[in-house]
Order: sequence, then C-alpha cells, then structure tokens
Amino acid sequence: MSEFARAPRTDRPIRLAVTTPWYPGSNNPFAGVFVLHAIEAVQAVRPGAVAAEIYHAEDWPTPVDPVSSRLTRWAMRTMTARGDSRPRAVREGILHRVRVPARPARGYLRHALDHVDAVRRILPTGVIEADVIHAHEGLFGGLVATRLAAPGVPIVVTEHDTRLRGLLTVAEARAAYGEILERADRFYAVSEMLANQVRGYVPAHAHKVEVIPNAVVFDGWPMRVEQVRSLSRWLYIGRLREHKGVLRLVTAFAACAAERTDLRLTIVGDGPTGPAVRERVDELGIADRVEFRGAVPHAEVQRLMAEHELLVHLSERETFGMTLVEAIACGLPVLATRSGGPQETMAGLGTKAGRLIDVGTDPAGWDIEEVVDAFRAMSADLDELDLPWTRAALYDRYSQRTVGTRLLEMYRELIEQRPRGTEGRAS
Repeated sequence: MSEFARAPRTDRPIRLAVTTPWYPGSNNPFAGVFVLHAIEAVQAVRPGAVAAEIYHAEDWPTPVDPVSSRLTRWAMRTMTARGDSRPRAVREGILHRVRVPARPARGYLRHALDHVDAVRRILPTGVIEADVIHAHEGLFGGLVATRLAAPGVPIVVTEHDTRLRGLLTVAEARAAYGEILERADRFYAVSEMLANQVRGYVPAHAHKVEVIPNAVVFDGWPMRVEQVRSLSRWLYIGRLREHKGVLRLVTAFAACAAERTDLRLTIVGDGPTGPAVRERVDELGIADRVEFRGAVPHAEVQRLMAEHELLVHLSERETFGMTLVEAIACGLPVLATRSGGPQETMAGLGTKAGRLIDVGTDPAGWDIEEVVDAFRAMSADLDELDLPWTRAALYDRYSQRTVGTRLLEMYRELIEQRPRGTEGRAS
C-alpha cells in the first residue's frame, strides 16, 4: 500500500504535487511566478502544513530543420535519463525541472502530450503519488496531472492561460480539455472572464468551473512613504509581445512627451516584438527619453516601481493583471486597458488607483487618443488618487492569507473525501 494511503492524514504535512509548464528560473525569473506565490500562500497560512513537490515541464526550443531538431530531442531525453533533471531543494519544496523539446508546428495538444511523456520519464513508479495534485494551466499542467495521477489522488486545476482561444480551436484539444475537466475534482480560473471562456468551450462541464484569483505577495511590495505628486516617470513591466500593446504605449508616450518635456519611460522585459518597439521609438524621435532595461530580477522590479510614478499597461488580453495589483500594492498609480482580468481586479476602485480605458483596435498601435486623454485626466486629478485605500481593498481580495486560506481549506476537504487505501498506477 502506498505511504500516502497508510499514513494518518492529520499528523504529517499535506503532500502537495504541483504540475506546471511555467516556473521561475535563472533563464526567466518571472515565468510562472504566480504558481510559486500560490504554493507560498498555502505554506504561509500554516507553516509546515504543506510539503510541496513541483514538476516543471520547461519548454526548450529546438531547431527548425528536422535533423538538428531530432538530435536536440535525443540529447534532452539522454540528459533526463542520466539524471541531469535531478530534483533539487528550493525554499518552497522539491523542484523537478524537466526539459521538453518545443518543436515548430507541433500543435498544442501534441506538445502537451510531450509534457506528459517528459514528466513520466522522471517518475520512479510512472505515476504522481501525493495527497493532492494542483495543476497550473489547463491543457499542459492539467493533462500531466490527469494522465499521471495515481488512482484516487484528487486533482485541482487552475487556468491562467491568455492563449485559451488559440489552444482550444482544435477539436482534439477541446476533447482533451474535456477529459481534464471531467477528471478534476476542482477546476478554477483566475478571473470570471477566463472562467466564462472555459465554460463556453466545454459547456458539458461548465458547472465545475469556479474562480480563485492569483495570490499576491503584498509584504513583498512595500508602500511608498509619500503619495505620487507627478506622473512624469512612466513604467512598463512585462513581455514584449504583440498582444501586450507596447507599440501603442510608446506611440502614446511620444504624444504626451511632446506636451511635457519632463516625461520619461522605462520598459522592463523582452520578447519577440522588441525590435519593432525599438524601431518605433527611433521613428518617433524619443530614443533619448525611453530606456530599455530587458528582464531584471524581482528586487530590481521593486526598486523600479518605487522610483516611477505611473505604470502603463495597454494589453489586449489579460487573465488577471498581476502587475497592476503589485503596482497598486506599492503605491504606484496605473493606466491600463479593460482587457479582461484588470476590470475585475480593479473593480470598485474608481479613479483612486488610476484609469482603465478600452483596448485599442489598431494592430499597429497608432490609435492613441484614449490613452493620451486618460493621461491628461489623471494629471489634472491627482488629488483623486488614494493608493493606501486601494492597497487595503486589494489586500482583502488577493493577499496570500486570503487566497492561501481558501486553497488550504479546499486541499483538506478533498483529502478527507478521498477513499482510504486508494493506490496503484495510472492508466
């Protein structure tokens, strides 16, 4: 009988297995930071109550040409088999980081199955044995949990993915997603907007989809001593991808900078649209007023938020809006788009934290009038800002204590409902 079935469930920590396609690492310190925060949230509620084992299936790009791609995949499998993906102790538990070849034109479902195979190879028994498995990201983390969980192990799935529309356009992927929802004991999305998308794609299981937001580490974002009295230093933090609206951001900044010589913009992050953004900055003649910082460590993000006076995020779609909440937590006003999650996270705050505007419609990012008007309005109405009040309001909704308490209670409930003596291998 499995040790998890034999041991009394009340006199040892909950064995929590976490499956995820994203997790912070040296090559990308921001990837999946919300997964880390969810684990830490539960552990913070009752220290010692949860022992976490994280299975991070990390995508590694492979060459486009078939021969080089096959050689790269062989090398990754060999390294995994030799133990190069050995577990290591981290602050929050035990981390298994396994490489998954990301093959061009592979397709989302086939790539998700690659994640399953990669994690299976490092499991001594071929299954994940735990008191409960929490899968992050439905198709990838969820499929790993669904296919590899030992029989009877409860599965919780949290959906975060902004790519959901693209992921589920293929019938086979929707069928696999239905399998995940059917097996899951609890299925959560991080916002109501994302939950409604899931319900629309898999209506047979719509009743199972609920909302638990991301946990935010408010203690890690100290409130600035003095409230912002100017909006001259703009800040963007995030990936440089097309849907993030960074072209629209720099274009709007140029228009505002033409009216105010004190304006400066710092862009933190990198990504595929980086060259196009730099080209637009040069084209607009604002290179001397825009600083590109690339990806920076967490401590540097804290410092930059404390030094700047306005966070500007003009994304087309966001499932939650973590960066907005973190900015407000440290007293930084925000100018952002109604891109899904942000209007939920900022609901009820009015203009006390900043402004929300509509998503732009021009893919090239030249439709900047609403951004410029909102900036002018914020500049004229600085007295409306009340960041200490908005921080307190968001703390009640999204703090690690708030979210961690919900998660820990849910884990315990699922464990108590689990039939004793369940064990064996997954099919």
